[in-house]
Amino acid sequence: MSSTHKLDGSGNISKMANSNKTEVPRGLAAGGWTASARDMVRLMVSTDKLSNYPDILKPATIDLMETKPFPTVSGSHALGWGMQPKGAGKKLAHNGKVGGGTAQIVKFTSGYTATDGTDLSNINIAICTNGNVSTSALNELAGEIAKVTGKETIPAAYDLFLTNSYDIIWPDNDKVTGVFLEKPTPSVLRVCESWPDFTDTWSTFGKKGFQLIDIETIKMNGKIRYSGVWEKDAGKQALYQYDSWDKFTKKWDELSKTGYRLIDIARFETNGQSWYAGVWKEGKGNYALYQFNWQNLVYRRMAGR
Repeated sequence: MSSTHKLDGSGNISKMANSNKTEVPRGLAAGGWTASARDMVRLMVSTDKLSNYPDILKPATIDLMETKPFPTVSGSHALGWGMQPKGAGKKLAHNGKVGGGTAQIVKFTSGYTATDGTDLSNINIAICTNGNVSTSALNELAGEIAKVTGKETIPAAYDLFLTNSYDIIWPDNDKVTGVFLEKPTPSVLRVCESWPDFTDTWSTFGKKGFQLIDIETIKMNGKIRYSGVWEKDAGKQALYQYDSWDKFTKKWDELSKTGYRLIDIARFETNGQSWYAGVWKEGKGNYALYQFNWQNLVYRRMAGR
């Protein structure tokens, strides 16, 4: 759950006074629920009559929900959906605002095509934000996402929910490059604004049975941010950060003697000072740590156990 933020005219992001903890009325016909985009999509694919995930409603019930209850009445509302028929298909949408966030879900039934001719059949999209965002803007964004998705050649049997983040890189242009691995193990990706926030997140996930497998850093607006990928796993870990290579390798040597193995390292600079962050996991076997000047591959240091 994220606190509510806003974007001002200068492009700065700030936290709003109210947050997601704001009490919301119970028993509203409009809902009063909050959920992640991932969980919203889980609900959508369980009510779309497609074979890749079992539905929780009968086909006749889903058909009824997607039909205008009174055909002769003007408007474009089905039972719970805003409906936009086109050709042989329909665009079904619904938005919501509660607790400081704004969300939009859009469902394209079989036979619906975009204005550019892209087939959007059977695409489900959920967008959740932590701000007071225009629902019409989110609806437009969902349409653009659908057109990109419709042009891809993703197999129908591909299981999106088993796709875990394996490695994340933050280059200087602020774009994110990721490698994703399909596996049944749950994983989590988080970006933190400071080292204390990152270590707190690491500790919290550790108590929930998740271990840090990848750590990256990026400098944004003059401030170092830390990103990490956690994966469901057992065992002990150690997380440290030092302002010199010598201090880092000294800790590496110390932990190596006590049965820990370095599994990932991140290097960054701030105020002309190089910093090194690393995560260790209990393990056995020989391994080595090197640092080179990349231009001439000058050997700096090596140790091993």
